[in-house]
Amino acid sequence: MKIAQYIHYRWRHDATLSALLPPAQVATGIYFPSDPGSVYGTITLPGGAPSSRTNDGLVVAVVTVRVQVHHDNYDSGLTIARAVADAFDRSDFWMHSTSSSSSSGETGAGCDKVICCQLAGPWEELQDDDTGEWDFVMDFDCRVSLEDGY
Repeated sequence: MKIAQYIHYRWRHDATLSALLPPAQVATGIYFPSDPGSVYGTITLPGGAPSSRTNDGLVVAVVTVRVQVHHDNYDSGLTIARAVADAFDRSDFWMHSTSSSSSSGETGAGCDKVICCQLAGPWEELQDDDTGEWDFVMDFDCRVSLEDGY
């Protein structure tokens, strides 16, 4: 499982995030809403990642993950952005591949790990002059150890 997909997986399994912005309205990659003005989120990897391979074959990389929340209401969008920051800033977690995930959620062969995920800086709050809609853009620097790249 790749990092953007796993961030989405964690979103889907976080009660607060799922209640504020349903996972069906969060996409990994570009999202084209069918309804203009709809509320949605995207999870993307905006650039390359500096990485190095350890002597045991693992790749250690710093991957920038961008989470963007689009909302027509500033206060509601800000609430979602704060919940995203609470869920992912200064967190660490295992990313299990579908073939090797354990029921305990701990460690195991075939698992990659986000060693540390933290906000790269203050998030941006951008308003579209024409529509008045808001985009909250958060970049997270995620230090990861991976078996097969990101």
